[in-house]
Amino acid sequence: MLMKSLLSLSNKPNRQIIVTTHVPALAVLIPVEGVRYVTKDPYGQPVVKMPDNAVLREATESLGVLPETGMERAKGIVLVEGKSDVTFLRHAGKCLKQSGDIPVSLEDVNIVPILIGGCGSVKHWVTLHMANDLGLPWCVFLDSDIGGDPVQVLSIGKRKKEVEEAGKMFFATRKREIENYLCPDLIRDETGVQVVFTDTCDAKKS
Repeated sequence: MLMKSLLSLSNKPNRQIIVTTHVPALAVLIPVEGVRYVTKDPYGQPVVKMPDNAVLREATESLGVLPETGMERAKGIVLVEGKSDVTFLRHAGKCLKQSGDIPVSLEDVNIVPILIGGCGSVKHWVTLHMANDLGLPWCVFLDSDIGGDPVQVLSIGKRKKEVEEAGKMFFATRKREIENYLCPDLIRDETGVQVVFTDTCDAKKS
């Protein structure tokens, strides 16, 4: 929310906002043309690099978008937007295995979710071949955002096309977001609070 507010401010006349971060989830919210990669040359002198494919790749590697553990065993990866998506996929896999709906969980077959930030960053993972560089099979899993901002829904459609044109699989939720899959009755039983939300409303605000 803070980053969106800063971006909104930066679009006003006579305004310039400078943000520095080492967090990939924040960096990917910044329009590519607004990124500046600050580093040092071989002599230790500061260098400000303007965005292009090589610079974006260098910045991505510097930020360290890969998880600290698990990659050494990975046989496949799933690119996801946020931390809640990682938690959801891992937990859902375990529950579905326990119920007998699927034979194995993600951990059983060493499939590792990788948090890459917002929907827009998927484009760079595809066009810069960063996922391919890992040398592992990969796919994409995103919120559909159905019922939300039409521009965002259109953007997800574009990402789907890019991923499938790259010969990879693209998955999106049938409901708006991961939070729309939460069970209101379970929330009531655990917290005593009755919440009401639909498949396409903003469940996080309910």
